[in-house]
Amino acid sequence: EDAQGEAPPIRRALAYIEAHYLDGLRIMDVAEHVSLSEKYFSRYFKQQTGQSFTEYINQLVINRAKSLLLHTDDPIYKIAMDLKFSDAAYFTKVFAKYAKTTPNKFRQQKGRGA
Repeated sequence: EDAQGEAPPIRRALAYIEAHYLDGLRIMDVAEHVSLSEKYFSRYFKQQTGQSFTEYINQLVINRAKSLLLHTDDPIYKIAMDLKFSDAAYFTKVFAKYAKTTPNKFRQQKGRGA
């Protein structure tokens, strides 16, 4: 916390992202929330987290997808829609990039059937 008792911008940003990442959150929204310019916030975020804003959001979404794949029997297309993907094919592509496997294989490997 700083002298005014306020959390550092990165902590406020991460809390805001966690609460809103499925709401079509844009980097400018988070930068504005923590009172920083978008350009500065982008550099600051990468410096603090080691990931770009987009990578960080995608990782959160994929972690949520993994949880849904393991704890629900929802079909892949429903999970894709719930996570605001335009279609199941694009969801599968993004999931594979971050999880290094497809949603179906992930579910099967973790013991949840098809």
